[in-house]
Amino acid sequence: PGRCLSDGKDPTVAVVGDSHSTNTFFALAHHYRDQAEGVIRLGKGGCPPLYNVSTRDGGSADKCLDVTRGNLAWVAQNKAITTVYLSSMGPLYLNPRQSRYQMASADHPDLAGNRAVFATGLQASIDYLQAAGKEVVLVIDWPTLTVNPKSCIDLRPLRLKPFEAVDCSVPIKRHRRRSAAYHETISQVLSANPGIKYWDTQAQFCRGGQCLGMLQGQPLYRDKSHLSQFGSRYLGDGHRLGSARADTRIR
Repeated sequence: PGRCLSDGKDPTVAVVGDSHSTNTFFALAHHYRDQAEGVIRLGKGGCPPLYNVSTRDGGSADKCLDVTRGNLAWVAQNKAITTVYLSSMGPLYLNPRQSRYQMASADHPDLAGNRAVFATGLQASIDYLQAAGKEVVLVIDWPTLTVNPKSCIDLRPLRLKPFEAVDCSVPIKRHRRRSAAYHETISQVLSANPGIKYWDTQAQFCRGGQCLGMLQGQPLYRDKSHLSQFGSRYLGDGHRLGSARADTRIR
């Protein structure tokens, strides 16, 4: 179930998640382009990789619980797959100011609030995959822009008026403030799972007090939250994993 992407090689690495997992897939496919590892992506937009969790978008009916459970089951049962990346647009689900997404746990219906449900569902996914002998990697999501990247670069060959580019970068303090609940939740999950691997993608985009939206004159994003192909390749070039400790904190 869900949408599948493949780099054409026999998969040993799987990416499971929502629409952001497509960018993670393209980054890993680029990273492993000259190696034997094959990469596959299973997921659906608006469906984070949370086991037995329903996600409703704007009050609509849930379309995620069965799809995500099926994807995780397929990956768990595939003996050739050794590593699973769990990727989502986490801050958009957990920002206290957002009301678009509503989550509920099928295993723990008493849980209230997206943050508690997200943490419980993510832990359930980790437990489920590790029980199947998979190495799990948590993908720490990249920053979200505050402007449309189309306003940051002149795409038209001819104009009647001069083009005034907008700065696509985001102050790192603003990024941290908007994603605080997400990073606190991820840190708690990492602390509860010493030794688990994580990929802190934000570290590649944020430097000198700013989180980049452009690099070398090219946009890293195709909209406010999804990476461009250039951005995905840039992310893949910097692929680097960390290992969680009992005191792991993501900032």
